[in-house]
Amino acid sequence: MVEMIMTVGPKGQVVIPKPIRDMYGIAPSDKVVFKEEKEGIIVSKQKSGAVEAFKRIALSGKNISIDIKKLKKRFENEYPKVKLS
Repeated sequence: MVEMIMTVGPKGQVVIPKPIRDMYGIAPSDKVVFKEEKEGIIVSKQKSGAVEAFKRIALSGKNISIDIKKLKKRFENEYPKVKLS
C-alpha cells in the first residue's frame, strides 16, 4: 500500500502524485471519483472507456460493427489485471 501526503492548494486542488497516476493508469482528462466512507474519502479512477462505451452502444439499439481485437485491447488497457482469452 502506497501512502503519500500532498498539500491542498489555495483553489482546493490536489495533484495526484505521478507514481499513483502511473499505478492506476490515470491520464490527463480522465475523471476521478471522490466517495465518502467511514474511514475518510476514497479517490478512484472513474470506470469508463471500453466497457462504458460498449454498454452505451449496446443500449442504443443501433446496428454497428465492432473490431473485437481493438475492443479487447482497449479493455485490457483499461483493466490491466484482467486478461481476456
